[in-house]
Amino acid sequence: MKFKILSVLALAFCLGVSTQSFAQEEPSGDFWKEDAKQSETTQKREGATATVKPVANSCSNRDELREEVRLLIRPFRYNLAKTTTVNFKRYPQKLKVLVPIYSDQQHRIIFSTKGVPQDVLITVYDKPSTEKKRKAIFTSSMGQPINTFELPEDYKESYLFVEYDVPPSEAEDRSQTVRGCVIMMMGYLFLPAEEAEGTVTTE
Repeated sequence: MKFKILSVLALAFCLGVSTQSFAQEEPSGDFWKEDAKQSETTQKREGATATVKPVANSCSNRDELREEVRLLIRPFRYNLAKTTTVNFKRYPQKLKVLVPIYSDQQHRIIFSTKGVPQDVLITVYDKPSTEKKRKAIFTSSMGQPINTFELPEDYKESYLFVEYDVPPSEAEDRSQTVRGCVIMMMGYLFLPAEEAEGTVTTE
């Protein structure tokens, strides 16, 4: 009788151990499956956030726009140029460009806003925005895509401080980025030194 009881207990103990080991293995399998699903979901989310908006670029012909301005700089000698990329936002922006003046000559500065879909106001100052006594020496005409400004020879400062006032975007489609550019080109009036008087011969 005792032998039967011990046999039943041993059998029950073996069944309990095998059931317990099976229960421990099963959740671990489900856990790895859940991880795989989570990683797939994470990858999809990351892929969604990494998508880049299409760009509506009004400055795709920037080389042609620069060439047009370069021809307008004559008879001044080319000095420097700066193409400023403008990404239109839902709020107004102010972009600043520092322009060095290298020589005591008369300068011509040309601005082209043909590469932007909206009017950008251009103001040229003689001092930075931190100076209280600065003054505007040129302001562009709204609605005019080409603006020309000639700096006198007696300009005393070493720099020009250009500011572009960019309005908020008027585009209704928010699924794309609205982009353009403002082109600035500067030249100085090169006057060669006077040559010595020559002798006229009768030959």
